Amino acid sequence: MFLKNIGTVCAIVGSGVVAGSASAQSLFSSDGTDLAPRFGLTGSAGTAPDGSAALVIEGEPTATFSDLLSPGLIAVPGSDLGSEFVLSLDVYIPSGSNLDSGVAFIRFYDDADDSGSLSFDPGGEFANRVEFFGDSIDFTVVDAFQTIQVTGTIPTVDAAGGEIDVLQFNLGLGQQGGATGAVSAFVNNVSLTVVPEPASLVLAAVGGLALVARRRRA
Repeated sequence: MFLKNIGTVCAIVGSGVVAGSASAQSLFSSDGTDLAPRFGLTGSAGTAPDGSAALVIEGEPTATFSDLLSPGLIAVPGSDLGSEFVLSLDVYIPSGSNLDSGVAFIRFYDDADDSGSLSFDPGGEFANRVEFFGDSIDFTVVDAFQTIQVTGTIPTVDAAGGEIDVLQFNLGLGQQGGATGAVSAFVNNVSLTVVPEPASLVLAAVGGLALVARRRRA
């Protein structure tokens, strides 16, 4: 499973834990330094107004959609292809933050040349991505955390038929409605749940029974 790598996707201070997987793994970073805020945003480890540990987002967007981007590409082993996933994170929008648009999304790619970076050429790796957009942030909810999710099935191939082997996670934050000025937000409790295909569950169960049987014979 690629789950233990997902902490570098978000580098969120919080208590994100994989639920429902064969082996739960921690999904949080203690310092937030792996995160890559872009286009005018900055991020640092701190505390939300409710006292919980959180990634503190500040700055002034310089693009319609600034974002928080995973640094580099995160490996997706072949065993996870075709499995359902749920990515969940909590976002706190304080009153007066000057943000008015936001959405979480995941992009899956075939890193065809195994370079660890994407080709942005027409028809290249980025162009052939498969992406899933999740919930939009509800900006009528202020001074409280809200949970947003991205759900779907991990694709097996990209738009050109190349096998999926990497992903990136983004939290887009912007001022599409015309808001201006400095912004602020807080993010924590990022978790990713991957549900194996039924066939994989059966194989795992059979393997477990076989192991128990061998131990009893021993």
